[in-house]
Amino acid sequence: MLTGLYSASSAMNSAAQRHDVIAHNLAHASHPGFRRHVPVNGTFESALMGDSADPEADPPLSTLGTSSAPDVIDFTPGPLIRTNRPLDFALQGDGFFVVENNEGNRYYTRNGTFSLNPDGRLVTADGLQVSGGNGPIEFPPETNLSKLKVTPDGRIMSGTNVLGKLEVAKFQDNSVLKPFGISLFEAPADVAPERGEAQIVQRSREGSNVSPIVEMVRMIDGMRQYEAAANALKAITEAVQRNVGSPGR
Repeated sequence: MLTGLYSASSAMNSAAQRHDVIAHNLAHASHPGFRRHVPVNGTFESALMGDSADPEADPPLSTLGTSSAPDVIDFTPGPLIRTNRPLDFALQGDGFFVVENNEGNRYYTRNGTFSLNPDGRLVTADGLQVSGGNGPIEFPPETNLSKLKVTPDGRIMSGTNVLGKLEVAKFQDNSVLKPFGISLFEAPADVAPERGEAQIVQRSREGSNVSPIVEMVRMIDGMRQYEAAANALKAITEAVQRNVGSPGR
């Protein structure tokens, strides 16, 4: 009975966590460069076996039911959206734009919706400086943005003058990246990025890879799982109460 109670309650907790992840995805479905989070749950069979070396031994309560693991990030590319803004950029291929804060901390993003700060530097919506490889990218005051051109390899051209080159980085395994904010990622200190070869598309931005319809279907499915687990918990609780209250028990 106790193991049944734990299994049902852990299933409710797992369904609630799944609901939170899906709600997070839906909240940022329209944010450029956002990558959907994927909830991860252990199967009942693997959770039941746990790490016990003796398959005949009774598993501890902590290994019963549905186990939850940290979310994983789906790095599938999002759709390219034409904006006609000269400082909107999208990446085609594997890679990330590199941005930095004032302390020199580097972050990686697929969100190429940039603008100029009062100093003429190319920055993100959060004010992070876009890296040009050898430092920030600066625009002279007389730059005519309407005539700005960016080559597929990232060179920013104003007429025949090269104002800088967008730095693009890639990783052998994107799963090492940790989310930072909405559309930024940070790499572990012991993981060095490689030079990215993704092509840059100007006057476009990459949308999120969240499908609201798919996420809504998953949310409804999660709600049904929660209700099923809650009904199971209620039934087990009532059965325990009947047994406890029965004469001779």
